[in-house]
Amino acid sequence: MYLPADFREQDPERLLSVMRGAPFAAVICSDAQGEPLATPVPVLTTVTRGEGRAGDGAAGVAVTLHWHLARGNPQAEALPGRSTLVVFQGPHALVDAGWYVSAPQVGTWNYVTVQARGQAERVEGDEAREVARALTRTLTPDAPGIPAEFEERMLRGVVTFRLPVRSLDGKFKLSQNKGAADRAAVRAHLQGSARDEDRALAALIPD
Repeated sequence: MYLPADFREQDPERLLSVMRGAPFAAVICSDAQGEPLATPVPVLTTVTRGEGRAGDGAAGVAVTLHWHLARGNPQAEALPGRSTLVVFQGPHALVDAGWYVSAPQVGTWNYVTVQARGQAERVEGDEAREVARALTRTLTPDAPGIPAEFEERMLRGVVTFRLPVRSLDGKFKLSQNKGAADRAAVRAHLQGSARDEDRALAALIPD
């Protein structure tokens, strides 16, 4: 990911907030022939404080990702042992050139994204079972209990993965390369939008 200094985010709490707030991420790797594979999937983010680091932006924080794929997904066979990229997409919106106070300007896209890299590892047994349960608790906390036999049948249909995060990069493109008046104008337009995502992005734009 291209990371100009203006847009680089290194605060681990902000990065983790994006990852947990937007858990439906893209898991990307290549197959044995070098062809890219990508699957959008819910990802569980687990943090251990004070043990190691995950990239320049998360010193002192060990981050581990978990997810599972359908057993029939070709990526389930390709992932183990491969370098893997997981992309979390936060709020994003088109910025119209006409919103700026200064001129001339061109339209652009403001957005928040976090990319995690590491080597995917396949997990089985109790760990795989706990990943499935943790995803359910996190994403659908009010879901009714699942009968044990049904749970085992569902687990047989998926392959579960762990990814100890080796590096974590955040890009918060929030008009930081513009003047204060232009940023205020962009913020005001997004705040007035009917879209929740636009208003969430507006709240992140610095003064």
